[in-house]
Amino acid sequence: MAYEEQVWAPGGAMIRRTLTEWAVSSATYNRPPQGTGTYTATRNARPIKSVSLILDTGGMALTSATTSVYDPAYQFTVGLDQTSTTEYAYTTVDQTTAQFGAISAIPIGSPCEPAILLS
Repeated sequence: MAYEEQVWAPGGAMIRRTLTEWAVSSATYNRPPQGTGTYTATRNARPIKSVSLILDTGGMALTSATTSVYDPAYQFTVGLDQTSTTEYAYTTVDQTTAQFGAISAIPIGSPCEPAILLS
């Protein structure tokens, strides 16, 4: 699961960056009768936030984002259902944050209307 992708120009400057935040489902189970204690299983990796940055603007970098929401009701039987996706308009961010900041440090613009509802 890639959490960061970078595109570099031939001269060595970063020109694009994409960050992805992932979520996983987890459940704790008792070990079989022969063992003692519990173990935690993780599964159903899914992207919940993706931020795309354009750095070769000659000034402030541009950023856009997408967030996704999932219905976990059947996550351990048939899997997760994506229920909505929201796309956010471009906004600006300084070059240092754009190149080195964590996904939580990147500002997102206002939501584009309407949000995409999946059923």
